[in-house]
Amino acid sequence: MTKRKIYTVFMAVASAVPIFLSACTQETQPLSPVSYTLMIYMCGSDLESVRGYASANIADILKADIPDGADVIIQTGGAEEWHDERIPDAKSARFSADNGNLTPAGGSFDADMGESGTLADFIAFGKTHYPAEQYGLILWDHGTGSNGGVCYDELHDDNYLTLPEISDALAESGLHFGFIGFDACLMATYDAVLALDGYADRLIASQELEPGSGWDYSALSALGREDFYSILPDKYAQKQAHTTYYTLSSIDLTQSERLSVLMDDICALIASMPEQISPAMENSMQFGSGERGYADSGLFDMRTFAYQMGMNEMDFSDMIYTVNGSARQDAFGVSIYFPEDEDALAVYGEVCGDEGYLNELNDYFAREPAEGAVRFDLRGFVFDDKMSFTLTEDSLRYVRSVCYELHIIGEDPEQTFLYSIGTDNDITRAASMFTVDFEGRWVWLGESLLHCRVYEERNGLTLFSARVGIGGNDCLLLFSYNGNTSALSAEGYIESGVGGSRILPLTDGLELEILYYDPLVGEYVAEGSAVWGKDELSVANLPGGTYQIVPKITDVFGHEYYAYTALVDFDGTSVTDIRISAG
Repeated sequence: MTKRKIYTVFMAVASAVPIFLSACTQETQPLSPVSYTLMIYMCGSDLESVRGYASANIADILKADIPDGADVIIQTGGAEEWHDERIPDAKSARFSADNGNLTPAGGSFDADMGESGTLADFIAFGKTHYPAEQYGLILWDHGTGSNGGVCYDELHDDNYLTLPEISDALAESGLHFGFIGFDACLMATYDAVLALDGYADRLIASQELEPGSGWDYSALSALGREDFYSILPDKYAQKQAHTTYYTLSSIDLTQSERLSVLMDDICALIASMPEQISPAMENSMQFGSGERGYADSGLFDMRTFAYQMGMNEMDFSDMIYTVNGSARQDAFGVSIYFPEDEDALAVYGEVCGDEGYLNELNDYFAREPAEGAVRFDLRGFVFDDKMSFTLTEDSLRYVRSVCYELHIIGEDPEQTFLYSIGTDNDITRAASMFTVDFEGRWVWLGESLLHCRVYEERNGLTLFSARVGIGGNDCLLLFSYNGNTSALSAEGYIESGVGGSRILPLTDGLELEILYYDPLVGEYVAEGSAVWGKDELSVANLPGGTYQIVPKITDVFGHEYYAYTALVDFDGTSVTDIRISAG
């Protein structure tokens, strides 16, 4: 498995860890067999060191009415600092949740939470010291989906567990789990189903980014009961009811073969109708932010993708139980990964557990035309007072998305400036002709325009992200616009980072820098600020001036193509002139 880092120094230490752990746990006598042992592998990362979310969830666990005969054990680690003073900083440690108390179960030690051996050792510890008739396992932290993983250890350069590494740890343990859960983003994937198949009866995970506060651990009162697998998602939905993006799936892994059959059908369609991949990707529900460096996952809803490929209605309700927010109400419960380019495909080749699907992906990428997948017939012209362009007929099958970048052109006493205020996908297609429907309306936060982009539009609901600065960090503000009600709804924000980001809450009084991209200098610049709760989101007309429209096409292989640009004079109400420029 090729990973981001090779930890040669750690490996020398790791070989000594089992001896050290044995020494620090010798005084803990094996307990009598109990009915249920839940193991929680809690990699705190910046979620804990900066925000204290792991400590908050531990507090919730200690408040839970855990059934008699059940043990809950927790391994902490992966964080520079813990907000719960009982947990050592910059170390790993093990605890049991006993009658509301956090009881040490051995001393602190050095361990990389992103290594398979660390997870395997924790499972072995639970098996030896807390033997039970049933077992459960939860992995807690950031998650980044199929081509990433989970449990990003900030003490070890954000090293993380890949799905194959998790499989290795489970195989080494020799245990079968009633369920394995990911209290983390983006882990309800077909690849996770395959990785865990045979090691657990259930997978509980989210297709979408998770809110920072995570699961509702009062659900542990139902631990060991069959209805636990619906109670936990239901309580999560109640906890996150103020949000709209949330998803959580409870997947019966004993029926995983049904998903493999569905994937076989999808593969057959990819082989026979490759031209359908483009519209399938464009119209399917996609998870994450869609922007590189900000939890861009490459994950599509499996059922939506299958529908878009031409498959009929399917019913998996007896296999997959889901709870979804209103922005994700049709989510199936399982995602599939489609690589954005050949580099991502190469990484996926080490993760994918479905050889047939991987072969189809390799065959598809091998079909990329040598001269470029997308070619223009007419790169730019004015039609009906709007910027238009046409593609060649054979290019259409490769188009993944079409949008336009919008730039403000202005002058001050010293220079002419050009700021990008984002992208929009309000483009009409008729056969091979595309027309930009620019009407001069944009999203504002208070008195400032937002640099925003559309990353999904389905059933009248448009999902946006906008680049802002919060607390000195580059962030994406997530919000939606309901075309049926004209209502804007803010979801929260995510931060950039190697380990992705959970959705963080917007609180009254939070200060936001408004960031714009300056293509002349190639970076984002701060131009204005806003205070959340005081300044409101709105859709309103742009100020009068000259704007530059730059249509952009992204193909299914990850390449970008630009049409000619259009210079548009806007008087604050309507377009007064439009000119095509080859530059």
